[in-house]
Amino acid sequence: MNLILFTINILLIINKLLLINGLPSILCPSSIALRDTSNPTTVVGNQGNKYGGAFFRVAYNGSERNDFEQIIVDNNWIPQSGNGLAGGLYIQGSMATIKYAAIVSNSAGGGGGIFFANQNSVTLDSVHLIGNQAYSGLGAAMFCSNPVLGTFTNLVVANNYAGAFAAAFAGCSTTITLSNTVIANNTVGNPWPANACSSPMNDGSGVVQSPINKQAPASGQDALCTNGSVIGLNNVTVVLNETNWEIQIVGAQSSYLGPSSISSVTNNNQTSTQSATITKFHYSLLIHFISLCFILLQQLILNY
Repeated sequence: MNLILFTINILLIINKLLLINGLPSILCPSSIALRDTSNPTTVVGNQGNKYGGAFFRVAYNGSERNDFEQIIVDNNWIPQSGNGLAGGLYIQGSMATIKYAAIVSNSAGGGGGIFFANQNSVTLDSVHLIGNQAYSGLGAAMFCSNPVLGTFTNLVVANNYAGAFAAAFAGCSTTITLSNTVIANNTVGNPWPANACSSPMNDGSGVVQSPINKQAPASGQDALCTNGSVIGLNNVTVVLNETNWEIQIVGAQSSYLGPSSISSVTNNNQTSTQSATITKFHYSLLIHFISLCFILLQQLILNY
């Protein structure tokens, strides 16, 4: 399935979207909101050629919004030969809010889970970034290309792998406030530079970093992920249950273990990729949508 969404000066809201094995990603140059309070939006198993395996968005005036709520972004990728960024979400030059989300097992050359660039305002609240990969680069979970401004809270960033270093956060600096977050067991191909975070973010308290020491064969304390009082531990483990998308943490605590709506789907013996309550985006709807876009384009051209 090849799904490309174009919008022109409208706010696109997609509810209960299930997009599986698509080529390429969702592409949207205008405001977008993926939100559903009763069931998760799921984007799984999609490939992008260069940027944004699951979602690609570049904006230019900084006022456009990207709002994601109750979303699972799972196992999307950019091929290694593409040497690209953001197996999951690529968002540049706009505002973004991501809440109650699981960004899991996405892969790219760098920024395996999420890539942000030139962001005026970014809010992440209750997000899991788990098991993402940067093949040979930085920021397996997240890559920030400055300036990126915002607040990150109630995150679990665990079990990500970067072929270079900075497996959790790369380029995310003190313009971002990080709080109430567990950063655990993010591994790297080059353990001598910073293993978890390439630079410290502003400390909002409650940040756990494990291990606090560098990965062997390097030694000594790893660079801290904030400029404040990080809680340094060496024995935290995080396990994700991909049946109900909830996590178990040993050695630390998180206020967010998984979206309740995703749990309710699983309790009805339905997984995120099998749930009958999630509506598929059919080709007929796509054709009507593209037709509308062409009409809008023609009107714009005539007006000029």
